[in-house]
Amino acid sequence: MYTRPEERTLYVGIIAILRFTWMVCIGAELLGDLAASSIVIDD
Repeated sequence: MYTRPEERTLYVGIIAILRFTWMVCIGAELLGDLAASSIVIDD
């Protein structure tokens, strides 16, 4: 399947944005778990 360069660039850009968003969500979740566990330890 042949795609025009601009279509490919757009596709790659969308994938990059999705991966970045996914990483941020995972990171926020891990930080939330760490914060919750540290609060439990302090208590």
